[in-house]
Amino acid sequence: MLSDEYKMLFPEIDVSDDSRSAGRWDLKQGGSYYATGVGGTVTGRRADMVICDDLLKGVDDAESQLVRNNMWDWWGSDLSTRLKPSGVMVIIGTRWHLDDIIGRVMAAEKQKGGDKWDKVILPALAKENDPLGRKPGEALWPEWESATALARRRAQPSMTARQWESLYQQSPVLESGNVIKRDWIKIWNQREPPKCEFIIQSWDTAITSKNKSAFSVCLTFGIFKEDKTDLPSIILLSRWRGRVDYPDLRKMAQRLATHYLDDNREVPMMGNKRKPPDMILIEAKATGEPLIADLNRAGISATRFNPNKYGDKNARLLLTTDIFENGRFYVPGQPPNYTLSRRWAEEYVNSLMSFPASDSRDDADATSQAIIRMKTSGWIKNSLDAMEEVPFRVTERANGALYG
Repeated sequence: MLSDEYKMLFPEIDVSDDSRSAGRWDLKQGGSYYATGVGGTVTGRRADMVICDDLLKGVDDAESQLVRNNMWDWWGSDLSTRLKPSGVMVIIGTRWHLDDIIGRVMAAEKQKGGDKWDKVILPALAKENDPLGRKPGEALWPEWESATALARRRAQPSMTARQWESLYQQSPVLESGNVIKRDWIKIWNQREPPKCEFIIQSWDTAITSKNKSAFSVCLTFGIFKEDKTDLPSIILLSRWRGRVDYPDLRKMAQRLATHYLDDNREVPMMGNKRKPPDMILIEAKATGEPLIADLNRAGISATRFNPNKYGDKNARLLLTTDIFENGRFYVPGQPPNYTLSRRWAEEYVNSLMSFPASDSRDDADATSQAIIRMKTSGWIKNSLDAMEEVPFRVTERANGALYG
């Protein structure tokens, strides 16, 4: 601001002679600038504008849940409270993680009372529906770095796919997925789901309802035979996901055990309709153990799933990729054309694709344990497996299926 170039552009702006430090200066015309780092002191100050630039230093900070939580605490209790009622806040940053500050404020936006944000995403190479009107693949600043130069940078051995997507494309989720690829998941393009021969409900439960805790999730899947191949495939029928305390979790489990579409926590289904799953599978960890016991005491059969037998979360999901890659996994399509997935199913697909980059891994856990159980029980198999493998046989129990 003291340069000749700046004075030429803004001749009416002058920095005060007695306040010119790098982190704190005033203008002769009124107004001031104050800089601080993440976690720095901002008490006693008010701002007409707050600009946040790269709050996360890099991938190491992004991978630390402690760093992300501490930053969110500082954001909520200190920084955001300094903004005047008519003030403006701007966040600029590399999207290293889905659970970064940008991810958290975007998630909060969807909740009741959450602040509304205008989002500007400018990837180095344009994607579909580019905000600047660029064609897909066009460079953001070709005079500085052309599309060809960016392609060379992307091809460098030291440039991982995640680094490229985060640093250059502003997406911590790979377009093709981290473990599960989007084009592996098919959309069921009919109004009604297929006739399912077996319906399995899979629970991954969290410990508490606190905002920082993981979600509890319940996924209901149907197993059906493909008309063309006569091979069993899987379709997602419903999804419930929420942060609740254990008493409410138990109530939701009892409701969904009676009718797997009764997934609106605030508005329960009326009447005595029943659509129970054939199996309720619950991860035997955290609140899963008491939930299994409580359901069994209520006369609802619940099956334990021991995840430790199959490795960590990543290893378990990898055990299911053959089913996805074979094109044997479906989500319901959105009417009237059924070419796009339903909104709740799209949220599920995005959550699954983001694993393991996302902080919340409940959908991946509930999916992997369900498919592992299907495979170990012989209900579904890889279409590339030897033909002499035990064929798919399940006593027909499910009386039709419905979508959530």
